Amino acid sequence: MWEQQVLFKNMKSIKDDWVEESLKRLKGEEDWDWESVRESYEVLKLAIKTEQDREAYRTVLNEIIKGVMHSMMAMFDGSDALSDEFSIDVINSETGESLLSYSALNDEFFDYIMDAEEEEEK
Repeated sequence: MWEQQVLFKNMKSIKDDWVEESLKRLKGEEDWDWESVRESYEVLKLAIKTEQDREAYRTVLNEIIKGVMHSMMAMFDGSDALSDEFSIDVINSETGESLLSYSALNDEFFDYIMDAEEEEEK
């Protein structure tokens, strides 16, 4: 379903942007004021100094964000505790069609992100 691919592409872009923004902040290159986490970034700056350190940080952030997104897709699919309370859906507002009607978003998202990252490595 093409809508799922568009959704997943956008989610990957969001993930990538936030990882990069965090790295810029860590290097002091980001002007955006992250006042609520300023002290935490100062602590991280002391520990993460080399390019190898930053690459490890990038890898960890990337995996955490992918995990959060995957869990959110599972929530949409109804395979977490929220389904005991109510169900939610992802609907194409133009067609009224559910993005959940063809396959499990969490599985499809994970497959998409793995393929996209593998393609980037080439």
